[in-house]
Amino acid sequence: MNQFVHAFQCMVDERINRLQTDLISRLKRNQKIVVWGGGSKGVMFLNTFDEISYAVDINPRKQGKYIAGSGQMIMPPTFLKEYNADLVIIVNSTYEREIKQMVGDMGIMPDWMVV
Repeated sequence: MNQFVHAFQCMVDERINRLQTDLISRLKRNQKIVVWGGGSKGVMFLNTFDEISYAVDINPRKQGKYIAGSGQMIMPPTFLKEYNADLVIIVNSTYEREIKQMVGDMGIMPDWMVV
């Protein structure tokens, strides 16, 4: 295996392990975690970390539906207010600023994780 490919694989494995450790720790403390994004990135993430109960998506056509495979319900952004999420995981960094602004405008101040 090429040394660069091997180094990249090791970096990815380390990041996934850190992420799993952090999420497991938060779940054991009964923190409420949601994933923002019901598209392909959110689906892949939630099929890996299926202990998370909800996804949030701005697209009204996805709201009320379920994530393929792992089955989390996709909720509208306003759900964060009633759910009182402790952590919001953004699976598409392109929308990080927009998402944080929208959530902040609702008066919600969760922890953030961008993957």
